[in-house]
Amino acid sequence: MIRKLISEGKTPKEIASITEIPLKTIYYLKGDMKLKRGPKPKYDKITRMRVQKMAEKGMPAKKIAEKFNIPLRTVYYIIKKRG
Repeated sequence: MIRKLISEGKTPKEIASITEIPLKTIYYLKGDMKLKRGPKPKYDKITRMRVQKMAEKGMPAKKIAEKFNIPLRTVYYIIKKRG
């Protein structure tokens, strides 16, 4: 049943709620089948790289956020995640 739901394109979370089986168990039972990945990043790789480069050059996060129209908290997240 789980394999059928996966092949229909259901997410693990949806399968867990339909079958009333814990999400952790769904991942265990899926075996070698590929599951639908989570949401894609909101900002593309190029934008994230530009944010990081500008931060490296010393531009304040607030200015970067204004330039790219990205929330300030997101700019800090992108900068922190570069490592």
